[in-house]
Amino acid sequence: MLAKKKLLILLLVLSFQISLFAETALFETEKTIEEMLNNAAEYHSQNKFVEEIEILNKTIQLKPQSAETYYKRCLAYYNLGRYDKARDDAYRAELEGKVINLGFIDKLRKLNEKVDRRKDFAGVKSLQIVLAKEGLSIEDLSYVSRHYYENPRPDKLILLVRAIVSDGWSIHDIASFGPFTHFVATVAHNNQSFLNDLKNQNNNFTGMQKDAIDEIIYEADNFRSRDKNSPQGLDYLWSEFFASGSEQ
Repeated sequence: MLAKKKLLILLLVLSFQISLFAETALFETEKTIEEMLNNAAEYHSQNKFVEEIEILNKTIQLKPQSAETYYKRCLAYYNLGRYDKARDDAYRAELEGKVINLGFIDKLRKLNEKVDRRKDFAGVKSLQIVLAKEGLSIEDLSYVSRHYYENPRPDKLILLVRAIVSDGWSIHDIASFGPFTHFVATVAHNNQSFLNDLKNQNNNFTGMQKDAIDEIIYEADNFRSRDKNSPQGLDYLWSEFFASGSEQ
């Protein structure tokens, strides 16, 4: 009986020490993040945006769900004239729950429009080439992305994802890639087998392409329906409908 009491006390002490260690580690991480954000703010005040972005990149590695950090990096990219990167981070900040001024979103959209128009022709040709490598066409992309709820083809969708992620133009076109990401994430959220296929695709990509797959997987694992009043909200809700047939 005495031995059991000693064992119980030992387990309680061990549990307390583990809990204390976890809390200490969390505190140290939060403290490190706070110091890094202070350094980033200092660089921002000195208009050293490249240095600011380098620190924010490290901060995101420690806390990848920080909406505020994505927004800060969005502003840094904006100040460097990297409007495409700023737009990507604005989208991620919104995904993490940040409410961004619609006027700023609209300004980003307009700043990107001129560049996007120049990319349109080259982008379509590029997309046709990568689709053809998978034995697909623009028509396949259009049909699957609009009629999936009527005729689910996860085998064809995984090929479309692979082709589109391989196509650099499509990834940079957040106006279309964002809703497509949400469409695929909706399918993956409702189909564990397809989600597993997506995760397996990660082994085939690196860099920006791998990040794009990670983005889809993250959204599928943390799925939430989009607010129709948010920027591109209706586009995202339509993408949910085309994926599931559900009218939220």
